[in-house]
Amino acid sequence: MQEAEAFKDLFVHRDNLFQSYIKADKALQEKKEKLFKAKDVSKWGGFKDQAELLRLRDELLRDQTSAFAYMLPKESLEVEMKR
Repeated sequence: MQEAEAFKDLFVHRDNLFQSYIKADKALQEKKEKLFKAKDVSKWGGFKDQAELLRLRDELLRDQTSAFAYMLPKESLEVEMKR
């Protein structure tokens, strides 16, 4: 019975962490969508320097999937660590 209780607690903890990850991921995706719609690449924060930003700007504004890879690298890493 004690083992079953420990497993139950472990699964509850796992589910809580998973729900936290889902919330964080959803919030990050919404934030990225808002930034993509605003089309202000200077706020994305995923570029090494201004030259890279200017070189990739037009391409990224056309392709949302590629743009999301460049957006908000710190926040993306935090969500990835939660996963």
